[in-house]
Order: sequence, then C-alpha cells, then structure tokens
Amino acid sequence: MNSAEPTVDQVTRADRLSPTEIADVLALALRAGDTDGADP
Repeated sequence: MNSAEPTVDQVTRADRLSPTEIADVLALALRAGDTDGADP
C-alpha cells in the first residue's frame, strides 16, 4: 500500500458459514491451487 494511513480490519467470528460464504471459500481455494499448482 502506498497510503501513510494504517488500515484497520476487523475479524468477526462465526459458528457457521452461509452457503454463499462456503462457495466463495471453495472458489478461492480452487483459484489458489490453479495458480500455484498445489492443492490447498
């Protein structure tokens, strides 16, 4: 980042992921595996 201002991200804990969140996580894992050639 080029900004001098620090960013603050918040982490929220959830007991379960929604179906949309699950699909997003699986898509991210597949893209990661396709990019580096290693299974996530």
